[in-house]
Amino acid sequence: MATCLVNCHVFKLFPADLQEHILTAEALYKGYQRSTHPHMAGSQSAKDLISMGSHAVQEYQPPDPPEEAVSDRVCFLFNNLTKVNVKEKSADVCDILEEGLLPWFAYYLVCKRVTVEHTFHDLFAMVLDFLQERLPNIRPSVLAEVFRNIKLILRSMRADKDDSTARVSLKNLGSFLGLVTLARNKPILHDDLNIKDLLYEAYSKGAVPLNYVVPFVSRVMRAATESIVFRPPNPWTVAILKVLREMHLMGDVKSTVRFEVIPDIPTHRSFYCSCRTIVFLPTLS
Repeated sequence: MATCLVNCHVFKLFPADLQEHILTAEALYKGYQRSTHPHMAGSQSAKDLISMGSHAVQEYQPPDPPEEAVSDRVCFLFNNLTKVNVKEKSADVCDILEEGLLPWFAYYLVCKRVTVEHTFHDLFAMVLDFLQERLPNIRPSVLAEVFRNIKLILRSMRADKDDSTARVSLKNLGSFLGLVTLARNKPILHDDLNIKDLLYEAYSKGAVPLNYVVPFVSRVMRAATESIVFRPPNPWTVAILKVLREMHLMGDVKSTVRFEVIPDIPTHRSFYCSCRTIVFLPTLS
């Protein structure tokens, strides 16, 4: 509200003391945003997110690792993680972690586990839920690392080379992102990633970006099947599904990309039946 008033063309006509109060409120609000959403610092919308070529990638320095005994212990706990002992192992991890180790843990979880171990995403998401109870800053740290890796892959793709490893990593990041946000009724903020604009940008830049982005978005949106909030007719979800449907109907889109849009009916039948008339082809029943 304060920002709207400041941008209003009659703001300069307000009394001086009122202008001062409004400007103070705006500054406090912006400070609150930065403090409550640290991963939003330096965030970028989806516009021009896809950069064809490694020249656009900024050098990143991973967080300093902890002592070898600590990192080995965390690795051991994750190697022995199962659905039966997930709560116990999460408590052990929580006992090891300190506030200063959260950036390293987020880097380890996302880069060393999430991107390569897609079959354990459910377990990793459960661990994050348990850790969140005792370490409130763990989820923002992990989400920041997820978004950083997503943007890194998108900015590193090359028009003359299809990197299958990068595409698989991006799909895995999409699956995990959906699990820790949509599936838990938490939004993907526009400032972190504008998914609909990302689809449009990928289409405008050709086949290679589409081959990366459409599977990624499909993996993210599958998590809406487990959400109370983001199931259709949620407007945000329906808007993205409509864009995917448009791409499915376009003749210049590769069949491999179209296949990513076709719903997995046996697995998510109730979800897709509820939105079939909105999004998908009548033949997909």
